[in-house]
Amino acid sequence: MTRQATTTISPREASPGPRRGPSAASPRGRVRYRRLHGLGNDYVFVHHADLRDREPSEVARVVSDRHRGVGGDGLISIETCVADATAGDGAWIRMRMWNADGSPGGMCGNGVRGAVRFAIEEALIEPRDGRCVVEIGRRRVPCRVLEPEPKFLVSVDMGAASLAWDEVPFRPISALPEPESPVLRSPAELASLGIARFDEVRQALVEACSGWAVASMGNPHLVLLSPTDSGFGSTPLAAIGPLLERAVAFPQRTNVHLVRVEHRRRFRMRTWERGTGATLACGSGACAAFAILQRTGAIEESATAVLEGGDLALSRLQSGSIEMTGPTESCCEGGMDLDELIAAAGRRSAGTFAIPVDIDAVEQGTP
Repeated sequence: MTRQATTTISPREASPGPRRGPSAASPRGRVRYRRLHGLGNDYVFVHHADLRDREPSEVARVVSDRHRGVGGDGLISIETCVADATAGDGAWIRMRMWNADGSPGGMCGNGVRGAVRFAIEEALIEPRDGRCVVEIGRRRVPCRVLEPEPKFLVSVDMGAASLAWDEVPFRPISALPEPESPVLRSPAELASLGIARFDEVRQALVEACSGWAVASMGNPHLVLLSPTDSGFGSTPLAAIGPLLERAVAFPQRTNVHLVRVEHRRRFRMRTWERGTGATLACGSGACAAFAILQRTGAIEESATAVLEGGDLALSRLQSGSIEMTGPTESCCEGGMDLDELIAAAGRRSAGTFAIPVDIDAVEQGTP
C-alpha cells in the first residue's frame, strides 16, 4: 500500500508579512488590514473581531472609499469557525461581506479566494493539501490552493447555479411564464423587469441584448447576451447598469452582466455589481453566466471566462457544481485608525469641515 504525502501550507510559506493568530485582535481603533484582489475585483480584508462594537455597513462604506479610505469594492471580515466533523476537514473559516455602499453581499467568488489567502497569511489556518472550507451564510464552500506562488491560485467549488425565480429572487411585474428549461428571454420582455426610465434606455438595451436570463449563485444575477462584438464593447454599462440593478423585479437588487460568446470554450463578460458599480471581475457572475450558457448548449462543460481584469477557468462537475479557478493577489497591507476614519466621514456628512469666514473682514481686506 502506497502512503501518500500530504502538504501543509503554512503562513510562513504564504507570506513574509506580519501575522496574527486565530484569537488575536487589533488594538482599539487601530485595525490591520490586507487589500487583496481577484482579477482586479478588490476587497479590504479584516479580522471579524475588529468589527465588534462597530456597524459593519458603516465600516464598509468608509473603508471602501477610494479617495478617503483604503479603497476597494467592499469589505470582507474573516474568522475561524468550528469544523463540521462530517466534512472531513478541520480548516474552516467564516466569511462575511459588505459591498462598497454598505449593503450586505452574498456569495462572492473573488472574495472567497481572497478569504483563503487572508486566513493562511494571518495564521488562522494551516490547511493540509491546501484544502479548506469557507462558510458564507448557510453555504459551505470547499476550496483548494493549487499554487501559493506567484499569484496564489485557488480552486473553488461554487455549488450549482439555480435558475428558479424564487431563489434568485425574481418577480416580473407583468405576466411572464417561468420556463421549464433554460431558455433565453427576448429583449422585448425586458419590459417585465420594471426598469426606471425604460423608454429612455429601451433602444440601448435592444441593441445590447439578443437574449437574457436570470440565475442565482447565492446572490442574484441578470445575464444579457450581446449579439455582436461591437455591441459588447460599446454598450453604456454605466448608464443601464444601475437601472437594471434596481429594477422592480429584483427585490434584493441584482448584479448585471453583459456576455459575448467567442466560441464553445470561451466567453467575455462585463459587469455592473449591485452595491458597488462597474468592476473588473465578478466570480459568481461568471459562474452564473457559465451555467446559463452551458445549459442552453452555447458552450462546453469547461470554458474560460474572459473578464476585464483577467481570466477564470470554469468547469461543470458531475455533481452539477461549478468549479472556478483563479488567482488572488495582494494590493497592499497596513493599519488604519478605523474610529478616526468613521469620525471624519461623520464630520463630512455634517458639513463641519467648512472653515468659518468673516465676510466683513474679507470685504475690507483685513486678515
